[in-house]
Amino acid sequence: MRTCLRSTVSLFAMFTIATAGAAPAEDYTRIDLTDNTIGFSSPGNAYGPWIYQDLTLVFVEPGRGAVNFEVAHQADGDVAFPTHGDYFVGGITRDLTSRVWVWGQFGYGTNFPYARTDVHVEGAYKTTPDLKLVLDASEDFVDYWSGENEKLFEVGPSYYYGTGAVQLRYVSSANSGAETKGGALISWDITPTFRSTYTLTGLFGPQQYLSGIPGFPLFLFNSYGQTYTFSTAQELGRTGPNGLRWGLKAGALLSHLTNSTTGMPIYTARGATLGLWTTFPQ
Repeated sequence: MRTCLRSTVSLFAMFTIATAGAAPAEDYTRIDLTDNTIGFSSPGNAYGPWIYQDLTLVFVEPGRGAVNFEVAHQADGDVAFPTHGDYFVGGITRDLTSRVWVWGQFGYGTNFPYARTDVHVEGAYKTTPDLKLVLDASEDFVDYWSGENEKLFEVGPSYYYGTGAVQLRYVSSANSGAETKGGALISWDITPTFRSTYTLTGLFGPQQYLSGIPGFPLFLFNSYGQTYTFSTAQELGRTGPNGLRWGLKAGALLSHLTNSTTGMPIYTARGATLGLWTTFPQ
């Protein structure tokens, strides 16, 4: 499937790496390896299943920033649009002050279903003395193997509290050969423990905007829709000698997309992820 699915896959990628565990005070490295599957209920069962593997490597310097790398692979799996490819990502995050941080990231895909290039720049400012209310803005510049391109701008606040966070974003999507349109993203993360996360998300507006990792391509026309998603990520872990920690991770996703103009459902997606993780001091 090559339309209206970026939001689902991006959210799936995010929730599979969202539960990082309690961060050590010293510099540390984290590695995650996952196998992910997304199936779609659609007319004629034409979409999916998508099966892809993902490896992430993050070097963290608490209070200063991080460097991240990622490799993803997807084999042919889509019935209507058979696709396969690899995706490579590198990024850096820096805390400029105790209130300001910036993030830059570059991704390259070898073939469909991944974007050819995806440049992401982002900055955030912690506006309140308790550092819980954060104003965030980001821009993505995406080029696809089909020759199409996309520019995505997001801005809005996030509020972090003891057991979760609430985010609100205004989204402007400018696609090649299509009218620029705006939308909104609302999400609520519930984190009862540092190894358990539940996320509720609503996307309202053009449904091909959220450029994430992996960056799946699609025909760049801005059709309005409404996507509602529930996801969860869970971890089990053990602590070994010399600060080594490791464990298992699992996640699940349920997402439903409706055309907001006609009210007709487009698809329901169900996903699962299984993987391993480890952290150790640098």
